[in-house]
Amino acid sequence: MIQGVVHSTLAALAIGTCVAALGGLAVGALSMRQVGVYFAMLTLAFSQMFYFLDISALRNYTGGETGYPVYRARRCWDCTSLRTNEAYTFIAIVYFIAFAVMWLVVRSSFGHVLRAILENPQRRGRGRP
Repeated sequence: MIQGVVHSTLAALAIGTCVAALGGLAVGALSMRQVGVYFAMLTLAFSQMFYFLDISALRNYTGGETGYPVYRARRCWDCTSLRTNEAYTFIAIVYFIAFAVMWLVVRSSFGHVLRAILENPQRRGRGRP
């Protein structure tokens, strides 16, 4: 799957998710300390750094700008090959499950806290008393 490094779709998804989460934590730890235009410029700088890293040093693993090319129908989830209509149905099911989970989170008490933070950013604290 990842150009001869990982041959399992699920393993490639897990590795990609973990790498993205670690990168997000690193960028977030540095960026969240800034406010205003400095925050915007820092996040843009990090996005450009990751972009150029992707199209140069990691090109053999990620496929660069165009991504990993698919020349034939691949097996989805390493269990069955999906035809076009089945793939669309699978994607629709995953989308609606994700939508339902997000809807439940927004309607929960945690979601109310997130909305309160959005409406009044001065009271969010950011780890300060």
